[in-house]
Amino acid sequence: MEFSLVQWAILNFTAFMYGFNKTGIVGSAIICTPLMLLYFTPGQTLGIILPLLVVADIITIILLRQSARWNHIVKAMPWAITGIVVGWLIARYTVGMEGGGDAALRKIIAATLVFLVLFGYFLRFRPNLVRSPENVAGGGTAKTWFACAMGTFGGITTMLANNGGPAWVVYLMSLGLSVKEFLGTAAWLFFIQNLTKVPFGINLGFITADSLTTNLYLLPALVVGVAVGGEAIKHVSKSFFDNITQLLALAGAVYLLFV
Repeated sequence: MEFSLVQWAILNFTAFMYGFNKTGIVGSAIICTPLMLLYFTPGQTLGIILPLLVVADIITIILLRQSARWNHIVKAMPWAITGIVVGWLIARYTVGMEGGGDAALRKIIAATLVFLVLFGYFLRFRPNLVRSPENVAGGGTAKTWFACAMGTFGGITTMLANNGGPAWVVYLMSLGLSVKEFLGTAAWLFFIQNLTKVPFGINLGFITADSLTTNLYLLPALVVGVAVGGEAIKHVSKSFFDNITQLLALAGAVYLLFV
């Protein structure tokens, strides 16, 4: 693939932020999607970033393997896989559509993300709506409808633009997890869904030999991001973590909606 200097700078910044996002502030990479979509199509974005995310997920799982809450993963993941299939079907229909299929996808993704972030903020005041009332203070089990909705949204948005993060942020943040539990559980959720997406990305022609070659050049930035994120999270309080995650998610979604 041939890229301009600006595109290479954006790609390396994106790789760094996706690494930082895995071990630092989940949601901090939200700005990467609107940034990438200014210079690349949704298909190119998925093809370039997805293999990097799988590598970052593996590193994060190794680092946080003791912190995952598997009850939350098992409950939401079947719906996420369903969402990935739906996203794949949408992509097959819209990619190359006359009249701006890519532009339509951008707006759909952006509107969905804005809704999810605002919904997540509302749930901070009404957690009993989405998790067991008797366990509200201690991070109980997610209600089935909530796991279904967030898993499906996460699968669709991650298949269309590598941006399922806001849905999972809303899902996990509403369950009262500690920062470490949040990151450990998110690592497995992202890894399973990203690995599931790979065959679909190949089928759509997004992941190619050229895109994989590009990935090799971006690995150093990704690894640096993982290291910096792991150090940064040691100095972040849970309240700051929650607030900045939702703020970043909302800012990126609103920006994407109007560009």
